[in-house]
Amino acid sequence: MSTPDPDSALPEPGSPQPAPVPAAGVAARPGTVTASAVIAFVLAAFEIVSGVLIVVAAFALRETTAVPYVLGLIQLVFAALFIWGGMQAMRGATEKTLLWAAAAAAIVTVAAAIIRIFAGEIPGRLLLLVVYGVIAYLLTRPQSKEFFAAHGGTL
Repeated sequence: MSTPDPDSALPEPGSPQPAPVPAAGVAARPGTVTASAVIAFVLAAFEIVSGVLIVVAAFALRETTAVPYVLGLIQLVFAALFIWGGMQAMRGATEKTLLWAAAAAAIVTVAAAIIRIFAGEIPGRLLLLVVYGVIAYLLTRPQSKEFFAAHGGTL
């Protein structure tokens, strides 16, 4: 009687690998949660870049008012919130951080737009309201709710 070759159980190089099977009773992360987290990470990258650029430009121009420094700091805080919220959503811990970050960013965006309108400028970041709404929509879909409920998250 021959013993089976342990290498025979390995797939051929270049052959497709089977998809991982989630553990029994644990809901797989739906695309809606992944998409909302990816959008949050992209927003965070933009917030980091623009926040740093604002602060660097203020230093370079020797700005004496605190406004650009505060605006840059606010953008960096939102970047941190989007990263933190996205990570928590990906893990299934909670969706609340990302929802609250998107809601707060929407409020700040509207407030900044109102200030710019009264200053006679055209607000350019209003399109971000759609992106914040998409995050909220994706996180409140039934499959997202089921995922967070299965992982101990809340909604």
